[in-house]
Amino acid sequence: MKIAILTNDSLPAKYFVGKLLQMNNGTIDIYIEKKKKKKNHISLFTSIKKELKRYKRFFTKQYSLSDIEILMECRARKRYFPDFKNVIQSVKMPKCPVNIHSKEFLNRIEASSYDIIILFGTSIVGQSLISLPKVGMLNIHSSLLPYYKGTMPEFWQLYFQDYAYCGVTIHYVENSVDTGNILLQKSIQVEDKDTFYDLRYKNILAAIELIPDAIKLAKEGNKGKVQENVTQEVFRFSMITDEKKKVLYRRLGWRV
Repeated sequence: MKIAILTNDSLPAKYFVGKLLQMNNGTIDIYIEKKKKKKNHISLFTSIKKELKRYKRFFTKQYSLSDIEILMECRARKRYFPDFKNVIQSVKMPKCPVNIHSKEFLNRIEASSYDIIILFGTSIVGQSLISLPKVGMLNIHSSLLPYYKGTMPEFWQLYFQDYAYCGVTIHYVENSVDTGNILLQKSIQVEDKDTFYDLRYKNILAAIELIPDAIKLAKEGNKGKVQENVTQEVFRFSMITDEKKKVLYRRLGWRV
């Protein structure tokens, strides 16, 4: 069984890949998606104003959104990934990111003749790539589909306080967002004051638990379960505004 994973270069992705390699004796090929270049915006604040804000945070304990998110992420990583450092150090990630939408990459994947391709945190892929693996392409999605399709579902589950669909789904990929047949799902427990990162890291641990069985089912020809048709919008990253973040973070007890 020849397997590849397409992912990003974030620390949670590296951890997931590391655990996956441990379970498969390092036999999975890894591809890192090349990020789009961000616009080089000119800073709106002088260094003096930055210093004043830093001292304000020190005395008032009022944090910026980025401060809060860094603290949330560090706390969640320490809590859920106690072996994080060892796993990350054991992973040799590719040094050259790839454009997963390019003809060159499609030719490379076609020549490699993979049985299964696993997606973890990539942009939306096209049919030309979806059709290449012989058994199928699997995606790891952080909600119990068909609910909360799209980007960062954990944020919206917390924002709407809708915990019934918190969990992870491993499903076949179709040429539309998060609509393919479901292979496996696992719900997670949501605790008081859980943040986006708490839910995301719980989902990663659940996905690590499920992925061997998902690969086995796909190899055996299991086509999964067709998703129910529900009425709910597909969430996009651009829908998460600073104001929505403030509403959620204040509810979680942060002064922002």
